[in-house]
Amino acid sequence: MARYTLPAPLASCACDCGNSLPSYDSRGRSKQWLRGHAPKRPRKLQPVWERFWRFVNQTPEWTDGCWEWIGSLRSTGYGQLYFKGKPAAAHRVSYILNNGPIPLGMFVCHTCDNPRCVRPDHLWLGTAADNTHDMDVKGRAVRRGPRGERSSKSKLTIAQVQLIRIRYPAESITELAREYSVSFNSIRRIITGASWGWLPGEQAFNYVKPALE
Repeated sequence: MARYTLPAPLASCACDCGNSLPSYDSRGRSKQWLRGHAPKRPRKLQPVWERFWRFVNQTPEWTDGCWEWIGSLRSTGYGQLYFKGKPAAAHRVSYILNNGPIPLGMFVCHTCDNPRCVRPDHLWLGTAADNTHDMDVKGRAVRRGPRGERSSKSKLTIAQVQLIRIRYPAESITELAREYSVSFNSIRRIITGASWGWLPGEQAFNYVKPALE
């Protein structure tokens, strides 16, 4: 003989939408919400400093050893995590948590040359020129052919680059780019030290974009 089951009695959805639903499912489990009507549980957000230090392998403070990042790594070997909704380098987040915001255009450099290290006293702030010079001194810079005016792609000479750094900010980047027939970005990189940072002499400026430029 065929087996018949009585339909489950109807009940109102608990969200007060006015729709009805069976009070229990085919397995006898109680139902309160229509599909998609149940409220989402609030996500428990862990404080960033707790989430950060959970992925740090700390050595005793009385030693000078590195505190290495054991979480996700970039292809360059630097640690990474989400910070304020965006991917960020772990050593930069370490600096922010311990020292405050990083000024615009500044780099967080390592005294230990260990990209996975996030120990606060192994980190220091420097310009792009400082970072390039540090790589040169420690032999970490990768050279692919001649640099500076010896490069076939260079449009400027060493003398012109030094003069550009002297003339800024008395003259705007737009004016300098027009005079030397190069792009705005090329002049900006020269001023900040992102390019020609190895060049001794006049120090590169920490460029901040003017309001009218």
